[in-house]
Amino acid sequence: MFINMNEEDLFEFFQADPVNIIDEEAGEIMYSISINNVEMINVISTYENTVSISKNVNDKLLFTHKLSGVTKVEADASSLRLFTNNITINIKKSDYLYIAIDDNR
Repeated sequence: MFINMNEEDLFEFFQADPVNIIDEEAGEIMYSISINNVEMINVISTYENTVSISKNVNDKLLFTHKLSGVTKVEADASSLRLFTNNITINIKKSDYLYIAIDDNR
């Protein structure tokens, strides 16, 4: 199984192409975005169904989490949504990056 996602939609949110961490066949890619000294790095492991999220403020780690069981990633210009069976993580961007967790149960 793998994570269902559209790389063109992810480009629209991050405004950058992903970086392959190991090699293209490994299925691990990294996206990053920085707004007003707040940086978010997402590492998507498509074959392991995980997404690691790190949020830094002024180059200091504020938040990090590895989300397992990710089934789908959706994005548009202003939001990124990570879906599992139990929760949805919504990341919004405007002047800053906001992270919200919704319980799907």
